[in-house]
Amino acid sequence: MKEKLIILFIVTSFFFLACTKANNNSTQRQTSPAGTPAYGDVFVESSIGDAANLITMLATDGASHEVAGNIYNGLVKYDKDFNIVPDLAESWEIKNEGKTIIFHLRKNVLWHDGKP
Repeated sequence: MKEKLIILFIVTSFFFLACTKANNNSTQRQTSPAGTPAYGDVFVESSIGDAANLITMLATDGASHEVAGNIYNGLVKYDKDFNIVPDLAESWEIKNEGKTIIFHLRKNVLWHDGKP
């Protein structure tokens, strides 16, 4: 059992070192010839599996939910303290003993094609 824990510790350490090295390489900001920051940087994230589906309503695995969470907005989201906060909804009402939730959407929210 002790040997398994040591092996697990070593593998985990190498994983975190590899992630740290990849993150350090990808976060170095490049500058344009004029010396101003270049925009359009790279987003690097590691995952234990590949996303099987990017449609959040159909995704059944954690990797798919994680990726889709970086692509789509929801009605609400969690803040850093895991409190539910507004995202596309600016407020909501819970009625009928918790069986009905009415969301009030933010103004000027657009679809992906730019239409209201």
